Amino acid sequence: MSPHIVAETAIIASGAIALAPAVWWVAGAVPSGVDPDRADYLMQPPQLGTVAVAAIGIGATALVLVATPMLWRAVHTGRARRHWLQIVGAVALFAGYLGLTYRFVTTPVIGANIGGGLMILGILPIAVGLATWIFIAFRDMRRAQPTI
Repeated sequence: MSPHIVAETAIIASGAIALAPAVWWVAGAVPSGVDPDRADYLMQPPQLGTVAVAAIGIGATALVLVATPMLWRAVHTGRARRHWLQIVGAVALFAGYLGLTYRFVTTPVIGANIGGGLMILGILPIAVGLATWIFIAFRDMRRAQPTI
């Protein structure tokens, strides 16, 4: 396998996974009107500076924005089968859900964080559904005849 294909594959896989911090950053701090020092947390977020948050968010979003057209081009030029859109898409959807869940769970609240709890409850059913989707895409890819 050529180094170019390996690098492209690594960027595409990293881009799918980077959707978690990108969604976390794009969602931004949820304005709750609660003083963070006196708030309750379902999970205490790490204390990151503004520069670190911006670097994580911009870097992850840039990686997603670079990886997406690379995957699209690989499929449309025939270097990758169309099934990879489904597989990488399922991984990206799950990563995005985890990023949004993390944003909800670390929101400062007074009392119970019901939204964060509901997001956590959704992780397993969504993971099972997306894993099934990936399994079906792999199965269909194995059954498909080579295009060339």
